[in-house]
Amino acid sequence: MRDDVLNPTRNSTMTLEGSSTPWAYWAIRHLFRNALRVFYGNIVLEGVENIPQRGVPCILCPNHSNSLMDSLLVCTQIPSERREFIRPVAKSTLWGKRNFGSWLVENTGAVPIKQRRDFDNAPVDNTESMGKIIEALELGDMILMFPEGVSRYHPSMSPLKAGVARIVSDVLSRNRDNPEFDVTVATCSITYTHREHFRSDVLVTFHPPMVFNPKTNPDLLSPITEDSVRAVTERMRQSISSGTWDAPSWKVLRAAKLAANIYAPLGARMSLGNYVRLVKLFVETFKPLHAENEEEMATLELEEDLNEYQDQLSRLGLTDSSRHLRRGPASDTWDEIAEIKVSSGVVASIPVWIFASLVGLLYSSYAPIAVTIVMWMSLRWMEDAVASLRSAAVLRRLLLTSESVLGGLGSTREDIRCRILAIATRKLALPDDPETNLADSGMDGLADISRYFSVLRRRKRDWNEVLRLHNKTEYPAEDS
Repeated sequence: MRDDVLNPTRNSTMTLEGSSTPWAYWAIRHLFRNALRVFYGNIVLEGVENIPQRGVPCILCPNHSNSLMDSLLVCTQIPSERREFIRPVAKSTLWGKRNFGSWLVENTGAVPIKQRRDFDNAPVDNTESMGKIIEALELGDMILMFPEGVSRYHPSMSPLKAGVARIVSDVLSRNRDNPEFDVTVATCSITYTHREHFRSDVLVTFHPPMVFNPKTNPDLLSPITEDSVRAVTERMRQSISSGTWDAPSWKVLRAAKLAANIYAPLGARMSLGNYVRLVKLFVETFKPLHAENEEEMATLELEEDLNEYQDQLSRLGLTDSSRHLRRGPASDTWDEIAEIKVSSGVVASIPVWIFASLVGLLYSSYAPIAVTIVMWMSLRWMEDAVASLRSAAVLRRLLLTSESVLGGLGSTREDIRCRILAIATRKLALPDDPETNLADSGMDGLADISRYFSVLRRRKRDWNEVLRLHNKTEYPAEDS
């Protein structure tokens, strides 16, 4: 396989018109853009400059861990100056049902794809759908495809399907007589700190795109070899995996998160992107080793000790940062729970605002503005009240824990911290003083007050100010 297939460097100069934006897509984009920013505490986009501009034929390929929320997140948060309309691809079984998901895919220009697992593994015919995708690309559209093929709640990515590579081959083969026709594969990584919970954080990282062309990538022209398909698919997998945790097990992810929190505690401020990358470093460190030497044995022992330390904290109802640990059974229904929370919040808030504004207009023409301010500040004050109550609950647990137990936990933590610092500085080349090196200049005085009242940026004392989910440690007991 030629290197230019895996690492194309030529920038696309061909720009087409692209399809017009359906009204339903426009409405949903604006409605859920704000709803998602209320549901999630922070939504951070990295590498926006890597998103191909409107009119450039493109297939956007993220990882898929949160069902319909992944599509909503990508379609609503990408800046409109980069892409106004993104055409999603979804499984055909979403069509024809009387629910929100069905209405969404049917009215936003989505393309249905039949999956064998939905038809008892019987052969399926996607000829018509593939034709629609190729025609959309030839118009200059962006197609949203999840190459994993299925959403699942698991710490690792599923193996990627070969569909994207074959579509690239089909569209290039159909335009083989046009040496200037480019098709771009843009990968992105979506990382949820705690995907199913209100006010958790999301990082979306867009990676440098891969640009393919009939002239420079003849190996992708029909008939294409399986080696070419696998090479492109593997390149996509490596790109997507590089920007998210992709841990082999919950045990490894649990240990990596705790190691990152101990190495750089909540007092050491850092961007969400740096936090995700820090956890990723520890995930790579704790991936299954064969303990063939003393260093690997020490790493395995550290992973075991981290999980045991976390088990002790969980039994006491504490976390490493003395925050309240949320409890509850782990289930695979969190996709629907997250979707219902967002939808319910939107549906509930709009009629409340309309009703209150109409009643208020009987007394003042400024009522809609006043209602908006009151609703917003009610959310702010409610968050502070919940945060204070949960802090009080933490203090109560600490008071009920004996000094000898706390002393033992402190000694265990200090031993683990020293071992983590040794790995971080020697193996990962991280600074030995993270609290100083990672600290950002804080805001004080009037700046703090203005930030508290800001509509655009919510105040957060730590990663998840209200629910204290930064240190969530409960995951499914078995990998699935």
